[in-house]
Amino acid sequence: MHTLLIAENAEERDLILQSLRQTGMQMSAQKDASSLLEYSSQKPIDLVVITSETFKSALELVQAIRQQIRIPLVVICNAITEHEHCELLDKGADMVFMRPVATRLFSRYSKILLRKGAGVPPALLEPIKSASVVLDPGRRAVSVKTKDDTEHVVRLTQLEFRLLYVLMTNEGQVMPTEELVEKVWGYSGEGNRDLVRGLVRRLRRKIEVQSDDSKADAVKLIQNLPGVGYRFNLEEE
Repeated sequence: MHTLLIAENAEERDLILQSLRQTGMQMSAQKDASSLLEYSSQKPIDLVVITSETFKSALELVQAIRQQIRIPLVVICNAITEHEHCELLDKGADMVFMRPVATRLFSRYSKILLRKGAGVPPALLEPIKSASVVLDPGRRAVSVKTKDDTEHVVRLTQLEFRLLYVLMTNEGQVMPTEELVEKVWGYSGEGNRDLVRGLVRRLRRKIEVQSDDSKADAVKLIQNLPGVGYRFNLEEE
């Protein structure tokens, strides 16, 4: 589980990072939310924590983040009124803490949000078998048999696993790009086709293997329907 901290104040950012890492949380940080989509395209985010000096800036940041992503969101801010607290929750914050923050309490509430946001842990999911392909959620690995009956096993990143899991559980069905963005990243899908395109490219390099040096012999597993989406299909074209 990975938590991203967004804090403009460098001193506070370092202090929070150090405190929460001591509780066992996996943390990283950045100054603002401007590159949130780019960051998360490289590394899955399970929880976002933001800090703000004023209610207005906190509200603006919550609204900006909720236009991009729908994973659990925690706000740390100075003292605010009950009305302002409610407005932050109404606009998309899942939890609001006012300074000073008790680190132990904060870490425990954050872990509760992480558990709820994670849904069913991959280790509890059953393997998905589809002809020559087996996806093992417990190991986050996929096994592919080539045309010469050689077995190719490779580990996947979290994003690669999420994408392949969605495609394989909907085998033969065309999954719209916007729906893939929502299921894999948790964002609103509009304007994020590049995210899917790049991830599909990386996944194909790992799983569409060939029995020899000929690329023409590669097992084509993920099909692209331009302007529509992608599908997992083992049938020969």
